[in-house]
Amino acid sequence: MAVTTKTLDYKSKHLNKLLPYLIVLAIVMQIAYVILYWLYDNNLTHRFLGLPPVLDEASCSADNSNEKCGKPELFAFQIVCGSVFVVIGGWSFWDWHMVQRSSNQTTAVQRLYGHDSAAQWVTVLNLAFQVWDFLISLTIPELCTWIMMTHHLVAAILAFSAIYNDMMSYYALFFLGISEVSSIFLVSMDIPSYLASSGGMFYSIVKDASGPLFAITFILYRVIVWWPCSLRLYRDVTQVVTSKKAEELRPGRTWILNMWLFFNVPMGFLQLYWMSIILKEAYKMLS
Repeated sequence: MAVTTKTLDYKSKHLNKLLPYLIVLAIVMQIAYVILYWLYDNNLTHRFLGLPPVLDEASCSADNSNEKCGKPELFAFQIVCGSVFVVIGGWSFWDWHMVQRSSNQTTAVQRLYGHDSAAQWVTVLNLAFQVWDFLISLTIPELCTWIMMTHHLVAAILAFSAIYNDMMSYYALFFLGISEVSSIFLVSMDIPSYLASSGGMFYSIVKDASGPLFAITFILYRVIVWWPCSLRLYRDVTQVVTSKKAEELRPGRTWILNMWLFFNVPMGFLQLYWMSIILKEAYKMLS
């Protein structure tokens, strides 16, 4: 696991190398959003995406509880999000569990300063997504809530700091990657709200399985594993700061470590808040 010790040129090299990818990724997301919007608005999702037909106006009028019905902007947003989550979550899951790259980072220095290519690209994709998500949410009232906008902004700041300073690869892979596994099932659970119910056996299986899988993966990664990982982050930062390694490896960048610690606390409690909502909804469904 390589640990970058040069401090004068690594930042500009990483930023210059990755900035074009960030821009291209954000543009691709927006192009996909426009295409998906058009497909939904013209009732062509079944022809080009293999999904059930769009709910017609009469169906939407009959179901007043479905606030997402007939809204192409929300449908397009969800499909783009789902596609990004599959890449981020799937890549992180493979790297974390199958390749077990994280198990090779056995010291605080390696976890905070070791360079990991998979973690870097997951963080790049997450940063591009958070920027796109923040901007597109400004145009969609249902998405432009203070909680979600703050979440996007904080996640983008953390992702940028990790990329710019070539730091936090272990924690970026988890907090910006593995934690998005549950989001895959959240999107697949939400998609049926925009489409007619008939979609074949595979569609029905996916729809029925998404709810339980979302709850399980959310509680597992965003609560059960989240807090021990946060504790390890605190211990690692404390160790490199007290041993003066932080200033040796990244002079003048110790504040990045403190920033990660600072934001980790409210982000962790946000996961607990969301878990309480999930458990309440699960209770309503079972009662």
